[in-house]
Amino acid sequence: MWAIPAALASLAGPALAQAPAPAQEWPAVELAPGVVFAADGSVEIEAGPGGVPVVTFWRPVLFREESKYPVGGRMDCRVVAATQGYSDAAFDLEATYEAEKSQRKREGHIEEDRARAYDGDVRELDIITRRRKPHDHHVLSYIAIKRDTQLVQIRRNCSFVHGYEVGTVDYLAYVNRYTGLRIAAPQTPSES
Repeated sequence: MWAIPAALASLAGPALAQAPAPAQEWPAVELAPGVVFAADGSVEIEAGPGGVPVVTFWRPVLFREESKYPVGGRMDCRVVAATQGYSDAAFDLEATYEAEKSQRKREGHIEEDRARAYDGDVRELDIITRRRKPHDHHVLSYIAIKRDTQLVQIRRNCSFVHGYEVGTVDYLAYVNRYTGLRIAAPQTPSES
């Protein structure tokens, strides 16, 4: 009689630990020349509006994994990329987000936090939001990579579905744990 609860309790430990596989083993898809999206989970490509390739990713996640009562959930991401001529306006991720912010509010998103990582020719702005109906959380990432006269723009939208009992979670940490971009140094004209 006690064997089943004991067996279930043992699963909450290392058997369900969420340490991702080494990043070099993750499935990967090239978004643009020299820019690869990789993730620890199921990665697929589907046709989006106008035939634009959309990379999709999902995996189960375990929230509150260190606690006695972890909570299961799911992480879904959609990633698109486009290359265009460089402009300062397109490289301004804050302005791009502000232009789209009202649409996200109409969709029921309530902004909870922002994170910025600006490093020379690569910029990333992450917007963390929640919705009440349906109950979910999102991390929308605006990523821009300057390549000489070109700009690669990437949008990564990850949603987290789970019950109300999950509590406070750092959703961006899950995005960074299970997804990543590999950016190759641009070739010089002599290397082409």
